[in-house]
Amino acid sequence: MPVLVDGNNLLYAARDVARLRQIDRLGLCRLLGRWGSGAGTDVTIVFDGPSAPLTIVQQMRSFGVHVVFSGGRSADDVILEALDDAAAAGQYTVVSSDHAIQHDARYHRATAIDSAVFIRDVLRPPAAERPAADTSGRPEKPEQPDPGETDEWLRRLGFDPDRSPDETDWLEE
Repeated sequence: MPVLVDGNNLLYAARDVARLRQIDRLGLCRLLGRWGSGAGTDVTIVFDGPSAPLTIVQQMRSFGVHVVFSGGRSADDVILEALDDAAAAGQYTVVSSDHAIQHDARYHRATAIDSAVFIRDVLRPPAAERPAADTSGRPEKPEQPDPGETDEWLRRLGFDPDRSPDETDWLEE
């Protein structure tokens, strides 16, 4: 599933949500390139404004992402134009926190993901690196508390563990 990213929007989310304060456009392209490679998907990142110098653009593209600059238009306009021109726009995922773009993406039957949610997903370790779930079959907590431990806690809280509580215990206070 190809991914279309509002670059400036995701850059802001990465700096804010993921606490990547120092990340720049090049670092974002590197991060998305690694993610796209691992996910087996094509990533196009659209930045607002005029193109960066050719050497910088070549560096950005060297990470395996397609980099587009919007020139005199907005990145949103470029993303929507790409969806309009796509033969199967419903196969795309659009990453933006802009609700209008999310709405337009859904109108094209594309998936829309908020930038903050997406950056968290990108930074989540792959399943192979996450701690494995406990498959020992043992419950996390014991089914029944240890009777000796229960009696000790009752004593600490001022109750007699040998006396059965009844409905009138609250009257004694």
